[in-house]
Amino acid sequence: MVDVEKNNRIRESGKETRKRRENQDARVFEIKFDANKMSNQKLNNMKKAVP
Repeated sequence: MVDVEKNNRIRESGKETRKRRENQDARVFEIKFDANKMSNQKLNNMKKAVP
């Protein structure tokens, strides 16, 4: 019986999460950065992150 209660709590939590996310908007930001002031390690990390 404990498993059924746990599954119900998980299901309800998922429903609450989906309801909260209905009100969220996806946003994309464009940024500029000065590569001359960044360390090589940070530049390499940026290059890996951008496809």
